[in-house]
Amino acid sequence: MIEKLLEQAGFVLAENGEAWVKIIEGEELLDYMSADADMLDRIKAGEISHLYVEIYPEREVATYVPFSHYPTQQDIANINVPTPDDFSGVIEWLQERQGVDYYQKKTTFDWWFAQGGETAYWLIAPDGEHCPPPECEDYGYEAYDPYPESDMPKYWHIRKRQG
Repeated sequence: MIEKLLEQAGFVLAENGEAWVKIIEGEELLDYMSADADMLDRIKAGEISHLYVEIYPEREVATYVPFSHYPTQQDIANINVPTPDDFSGVIEWLQERQGVDYYQKKTTFDWWFAQGGETAYWLIAPDGEHCPPPECEDYGYEAYDPYPESDMPKYWHIRKRQG
């Protein structure tokens, strides 16, 4: 579950296969550091513009390294001692940020279901391309092909997920 949350928030699995990483900047950086007055002052003063964040779900560890510029791969490789962060606080922050997005998507899927199940996601686009189904399982639905015998352009449909 945490991995899905991290992925939805834009984190990517690092080459080591353990850490999920992301470079945070702008409004997201201000939001991430909103509880740390010293860091907020440094951000507003222009001393910090980016944060390299690593999250290790298996070990329940979160760390970050502030940068005054967009960190290069060399900058990241040279990190010696990252600053520890509150793992549960970071996960709670991610859940809060994703909560709005989750609610909006859930509302959309609920509306499509109430209207008969047709979504706005192409199953077969007008150019004949076969498209992947919408990711709707987290919202209680599953996608299906309403007319499997037809190769005409059509949209994915959804129905309540079983079990």
